[in-house]
Amino acid sequence: MARAFKKPKRPRGTVVHKIDWSEVDEMLADQCLGTEIAAALGICGATLYDRCEAENGVIWSEYMRQKKARGCQILRRVQMNIAKEGNPSMAIFLGKNLLKQKDKPDDDIEDMEKDLAYLQKKIESYKKINEPKKPDMRLKANKTPPVNIE
Repeated sequence: MARAFKKPKRPRGTVVHKIDWSEVDEMLADQCLGTEIAAALGICGATLYDRCEAENGVIWSEYMRQKKARGCQILRRVQMNIAKEGNPSMAIFLGKNLLKQKDKPDDDIEDMEKDLAYLQKKIESYKKINEPKKPDMRLKANKTPPVNIE
């Protein structure tokens, strides 16, 4: 008589995946998204977010902001080193795309003065439009009210 093959018993319940937070920190410093990190760890994004709060005592968005800021700080240091070595093109590209740096500063004084003058003109025209109209109290010369003669 042939013996029936028995499947080995699997543990029942939820499998708790161990999260290596130093690996998560490194991926966040590299500007990875939470969903990308969860996929790399083989877990659901919601699991990553919940476990972050449970194990680190801080919500995911705050944790992510802190670690990504660290990555930006590292990038700034590398950017300066690359620029000092004589190859600024990569540093400029990364600075514009990740650090939101611009070629032209936003606070150009001439543009600000033009904007101010434009706004002052708009305010004056608004005041003229919205002034209450005063009744005309002047007497009209040589104009008498019509008289009915019957």
